[in-house]
Amino acid sequence: MMLEVPLALLEERRRLGLDRWDEMWKGELHMVPPPHGDHGRLLVGLAAFFRLHWEALGLGRTYLETGVKRPGTGEDPALSRPTDYRVPDLSFLLPERYGRFVDGWIVGGPDAVLEVVSPGDESREKLPFYADLDVREVIFLDRLTRTVEVLRASQAGWAQVTAGADGWVRSDVLRTEWRTEGATLRVRRWDEPAREMPIEV
Repeated sequence: MMLEVPLALLEERRRLGLDRWDEMWKGELHMVPPPHGDHGRLLVGLAAFFRLHWEALGLGRTYLETGVKRPGTGEDPALSRPTDYRVPDLSFLLPERYGRFVDGWIVGGPDAVLEVVSPGDESREKLPFYADLDVREVIFLDRLTRTVEVLRASQAGWAQVTAGADGWVRSDVLRTEWRTEGATLRVRRWDEPAREMPIEV
């Protein structure tokens, strides 16, 4: 995190493409390193699942590493970017929120976001921002163990969804269930269980 960032550093990061995953947290720059290769492989598999078994059926849209900004936020002149935004690994919009995708940004909360969690990252520290923007569910996927945690928004805060007796953890928003089997993550539609895919790296 940097409060005051030399302009030369910003320009160099932009020139080299190193600012792709950076975020601004209420005017504070959070410089995020490139993700581990397994992180990317997990996202490729999940994007394929949602494209085939969710988007193609008109249930919603999936956005990969797309900025989510707070409505009404200003822009940092040095960065030419909003002063308050995060970059979830995956964002999901149901049809009634399609209008939140504006000029390449999601303005306001997606219906759900997914974060691949790596050791020492700030994924969980984004929860207050997601709550403020009315995100309905947050899914954490541990890069190392492949375990999945689904958090559902409630009046009392974030509530963790308990796995069923069969080990499947349900996302109501995305109509999916998630289960870890060894090094394999399995994801399926709970309303159409035949629509299932193993996600491996």
